[in-house]
Amino acid sequence: MKRGFLGLLGAVAVSMMLSGCWGTIETGNVGVRTNLNGTVDQQLVSEGFYWAITSSVKEFTTKEIPVDLENMQPKAKDNLSLKDLDVTVRYQVTPASIRGLVTTKTNSSAKQDGVYWPGYFLVASVAKSEIADSVAGMDSLTIHTLRTQLEERSKKAIQKSLDTTDPGVFQINQVIVRQVTTDPTIENAIRNVVAKDKELQAAKLGIEIAEANAAATQKTAQTLTPAFLQHEYNQVLMEFAKKGNGNTLILDGSPGSKLLQVAK
Repeated sequence: MKRGFLGLLGAVAVSMMLSGCWGTIETGNVGVRTNLNGTVDQQLVSEGFYWAITSSVKEFTTKEIPVDLENMQPKAKDNLSLKDLDVTVRYQVTPASIRGLVTTKTNSSAKQDGVYWPGYFLVASVAKSEIADSVAGMDSLTIHTLRTQLEERSKKAIQKSLDTTDPGVFQINQVIVRQVTTDPTIENAIRNVVAKDKELQAAKLGIEIAEANAAATQKTAQTLTPAFLQHEYNQVLMEFAKKGNGNTLILDGSPGSKLLQVAK
């Protein structure tokens, strides 16, 4: 009789295990228990082994969750759309708030490898909207050089929006701009701006050189006084006198100029 009872007890235990009446919660996660009548327990299921004979338990993570937003094309301040913007938002949920998310926002969580990510779709939706608003306040020609600024703006905006609707529930840890690609027309505009800037620099340099040459010419002209020219003239005469052989020197090139015979 005793052996038969133990066998029956063992069979019941195996049946319970096979039917999902028990399970384990991994470290860093919590469980939310829902009873057969649809009510949700106030007490969260702690990490470790649990029984769920007359209820069901869903496992939720309290670890950091990544939200990957791909292929976004928001418009910038100049009303030009980006070709591709990829951003990752990393967040966590306060463990004590998970039960509230389950009961009030039933479709906000995503399931990954059997574990639920609380508030995933809610954060994704808010993040897309706030990132678009952040981009709208920046110039498309320079946004690719201002990733850090875009990350900081978006992080503050997402956190503020979530705190407004669900205070104390979400913590935005980081916003990472993984890729930002401007529209081809914008890239051409950027190249044109760079080319024009170089042309402007070259033009400014040319003006500076011309001004320097003009200043030098003016300075030289100021040194050519009558006394200085007479001195140079005398030096030429002396050179001709040294050569001898009766060299003839025309004093100037005008008609009727006198000839000066210089002999050694």
